[in-house]
Amino acid sequence: MDFSFIRFEDTIALAQGLDFGPALEQNYIGTVQLLPGDTQPYIQITNKRGGFQYSTSDYRVYVRVCREGNLLKGEEPDFDEFEVTQNFLMNSFVDADGFQQAYFRIAAITRDFGDRLVYFRFQRYSNITKNYYSNLLYLTSTDIHLTTRIDYFVNLDVNNPGDFFQPKISRINQTLLSTRLRMYYIGYQSNTEVDSYYQLSTEQNVNSRILQQGLSRWYIPLTNEWIFRRLENAAYNGGWYLNLVRQYLTEGLEYNPPLGFTLNVSEQEFVTDPNESDVFRPIYTNPADPVFPFLASNNDPLVLASSDLYCSQEEYYQI
Repeated sequence: MDFSFIRFEDTIALAQGLDFGPALEQNYIGTVQLLPGDTQPYIQITNKRGGFQYSTSDYRVYVRVCREGNLLKGEEPDFDEFEVTQNFLMNSFVDADGFQQAYFRIAAITRDFGDRLVYFRFQRYSNITKNYYSNLLYLTSTDIHLTTRIDYFVNLDVNNPGDFFQPKISRINQTLLSTRLRMYYIGYQSNTEVDSYYQLSTEQNVNSRILQQGLSRWYIPLTNEWIFRRLENAAYNGGWYLNLVRQYLTEGLEYNPPLGFTLNVSEQEFVTDPNESDVFRPIYTNPADPVFPFLASNNDPLVLASSDLYCSQEEYYQI
């Protein structure tokens, strides 16, 4: 399974995870939101079928800022493009099938793109020029208090996967990835257990044991199946860090689309048991200076699909 919330594919359409059911009419795409200027880097990996071929010294990375328009209905794509190569660090590894893949580390992109959806374009220059495109996401500080940073473990059959980007992790065949999603803490929940007995001498109930436990409640406003499956993996694989504090689920996550089978979207609440003494501290990265924008050409190939993929500012329905 692809463990990353950001993935790269050969075409814009494939990058959006359009592997939905035949009756699906809308595919929600607004869950990932990265914080501009974040000095705590986000780390993801590629898991592209056939490999992610590149040279560590011969690539460029750009952010494309979407304007109005529906890419998958053949409308003229309309975007601005900004280079962020200096904000990406890449390190390759070989997957179980023998193909080259990559860790990519995103840190301190200082531009804030507001309520516009964006995606990354990775361009390889070695041999034949090749473009890879990421799924759509937000890169903004707008409503950042309604987002949560997630650091989570994944099992990878590679040597010392934690050494390149993070402090070494004392877990066999595990590395730590990270992202930020539109989900947030909504409150405290008490789960304290009290045992008591009736004391004849005082003629009252006396507490014999008190097991105090404070839990945390979280809310995910909207997410699609593709994001949810990765959220499950992050939560179930030995605990995760939410806003840098280790958390354990108290019950399983449930994916229940409230709007029927034609809309790939779910909302939910879940409860975790926090371990306040286990705090993760990512490596600090100095912010890079922003680069000047330029208008990109619109000659990239598009793949038409039987679904809507808008580059407008917000989603297409309300619960």
